[in-house]
Amino acid sequence: MKKAQVGAITAVLLTGITVGVASVVYVWGQPILDKRDTGDQLDEVEGVVLDIQSEVNRVSQAGTGATSSVPVQIESDEYSVNIVELNASSDYIDVVVEGGEFPYPEGSWTLLSGEGMRNLSISGGDYVLEGQDSGSVILARPESGITTYRIEFRNVFSDGDDVPLEKIDLVSTGSTVTGSGSVYLENAGTQVNRGSSGLTVSSGQTLARELSKIEVEMR
Repeated sequence: MKKAQVGAITAVLLTGITVGVASVVYVWGQPILDKRDTGDQLDEVEGVVLDIQSEVNRVSQAGTGATSSVPVQIESDEYSVNIVELNASSDYIDVVVEGGEFPYPEGSWTLLSGEGMRNLSISGGDYVLEGQDSGSVILARPESGITTYRIEFRNVFSDGDDVPLEKIDLVSTGSTVTGSGSVYLENAGTQVNRGSSGLTVSSGQTLARELSKIEVEMR
């Protein structure tokens, strides 16, 4: 997998990341929220979400056999994590949080990390372009006092490469759901699919794709 996938967080997620500057998230080039008044407790929740994304990317880059774990316990009297769930078929992890105030539009997905929503479970498109967007995103969707944070991984296209597509492939190895445990990760190596095993895109062309397999278990 390429270095461009690691840490590609192009929108500010946490208030404390930039000292002295108000944190603003941009979607489609427009500022949609200002988190100066949401407090440290929401920052703690979103820090866990960011840690999961970061550790999946790091383990993917670290090579076969690399491991990591991310605890999801939240020490907050305002927010609680209801569930952390893996969807291996669509390569995303949902962190469902209850309580408090969420500074995002009700009932719709807000992009917190990444440049666009192309090639996601909630959208269309075959891939994003290397150097223009990231292989992983973070989304948030509040509804009736509960917010779902989604960490999703998608296809990245690199023109001129022998294997033009690459993706992090989340694989279930045990329980796919936890409440207040940890997310365990292990790099199970890479797999290159070519020919009839490759990915057929909307143009009808079949592209070779390298999958970085990350085994995920909730405990």
